[in-house]
This record gives sequence, structure tokens and C-alpha cells, in this order.
Amino acid sequence: MKRECILLSGHSLRSSKPGFSLVELLTVIAVIGILAGILIPVISRMRMSGSTVQCVSNLRNMQLANNMYAAQNNNRYLSGLSFDSERNMEHTWLANVEYYEMLTSMRDEQRANSRSWEHDLLCPATRAMGSPRWDYIGANYGINYLLLRAELDLPAWGVEGSWSIPTSKIEHPAQTVAFADSVDWLLKRLDGYSLSDEEENGYNSGGYLAFRHGGKANAVNFDASVDTYTVEDIARPEIRKRFTQREE
Repeated sequence: MKRECILLSGHSLRSSKPGFSLVELLTVIAVIGILAGILIPVISRMRMSGSTVQCVSNLRNMQLANNMYAAQNNNRYLSGLSFDSERNMEHTWLANVEYYEMLTSMRDEQRANSRSWEHDLLCPATRAMGSPRWDYIGANYGINYLLLRAELDLPAWGVEGSWSIPTSKIEHPAQTVAFADSVDWLLKRLDGYSLSDEEENGYNSGGYLAFRHGGKANAVNFDASVDTYTVEDIARPEIRKRFTQREE
């Protein structure tokens, strides 16, 4: 009889153990929701910031290699592209093995010619935003075609010659763009860019400057300094001049 009373008493104690009420449970869920609402944007900004830092580093290294290339090639910067006497394209900047070797400290002719560079040389934001050709260097960065062709009277498309700029032609290295975020290997347009160009095509899609870092685009100057531009910045004549060296 005593044992039964003990068991009943024990059962009674266990069954009376307090638990969470519905109000308390809803409060916990609400708190978790608020914390998630705060943390998710913060994490997203941190990822974007990390992508920007990597992109800036890539562009700076690309121009440092370009400066090294010029020092070893009669003071002429990397050629955007060149044609032979039969109007055949000989090479482009993104398939220049000598330049790629300077950039990576290794000789990999097959990779350079395929235009599929090492992933750590590409812009992380290009992959994150779903570009179908994110692994092609030409879908990440473009050489400044506006300066190469339109403003320096270099050979026309298909005409024998090389689109190579002498170092003496760059009047203000700290304010003249060499490479930039782009959806094409030749940077030809500064405005009119749409995310759909990158998401659907991702490569060779008009030569637009790519504002893929939270509405901003990175560009490296000939002195290897990097600037970041918004769409509003590009509308300013003094900023557009950095891409052409000419007053509009």
C-alpha cells in the first residue's frame, strides 16, 4: 500500500512538471524571427563585401601584371587584340600566355587560351548572381575598349595591327581606367546595363560595365589603384573621361 502511494505520488510529481505555454512558445518563435530578420541582411552584406574585396584584389593584380608586361614589351601595355595580314585574329588579352604567366606565376598555355582562368582570379559576384558563363574571364572583366579603339585611333576591326597602348599615351595613370567589371572581354558601354544581360547571356553581351556589387562597379586604373562607380557616377563627364581621356 505504501509503495503504491509512493508510485502514485511520484507519478503525480512528474505530471505536474511545468512546460512551455503557447504564449511563451510564440514569443520564442517571434524572437527567432526578429533575429533572423536582422542577421540575414548582415550576412548578405558581409558576403557582398567579401566579393568586392576579392574583386578589387583581382583587378589590382591584373593591372600590376599589365605594368610588368609593359616593362618587358617596349613600354607598351597588353594588347586588347591583334590581327595578321590576312585579317585573322591572332590573340586577345585574355588569351595572352605571357601576361597570364606574369599574373599567376605559372605557365599554363592551355588554360590561358581557353579563357577559363583560375577561379580565384574571377569576380565572385559573377558566380553568385548566376551568370551562365561565370567561369570565363571575359564574363567577369573587360579591357577598356573605349580607350583602346575609339579614342587612340588604333587599327579598325580586322585591319592588320595590334591594339596596344604605349605607356606614354596614358596622360593620367591614376585617373584612367585599364580594366573593369564587365559582361564582355571588351568594355564598350558605360550605361544601359541590365542584370538580365548577365543572367541570360553572361558573356559577350554588349560589352557593358557591370554594376554587380550592390549597384556598383569596380575599375582599376593604370597605376593599379581601384575606384568604385555607381550608375549615377558614370553620368558625370569627369568620371566618363576616366574611360576615354577625352572631354565629352
